[in-house]
Amino acid sequence: MITEEYIENGILIKKMTTEASDKRTDEEKNIILDICNKCQFKNNSICDKCGCLIESRIQYKTTNCPINKW
Repeated sequence: MITEEYIENGILIKKMTTEASDKRTDEEKNIILDICNKCQFKNNSICDKCGCLIESRIQYKTTNCPINKW
């Protein structure tokens, strides 16, 4: 993940961009989804612990489970 910082109109802007190496493979995502599907905090496609959309959260290697299941 690359972070750019710059000032625009007196406001500090932080922009994060991703690289291909930041993304999880389909195999990694499937393993995580299997764990999430068995979790008591999964509510449809939302994690009730952190409120995230699970499909979005598992995309990047920089994210983790709020209760450390993955």
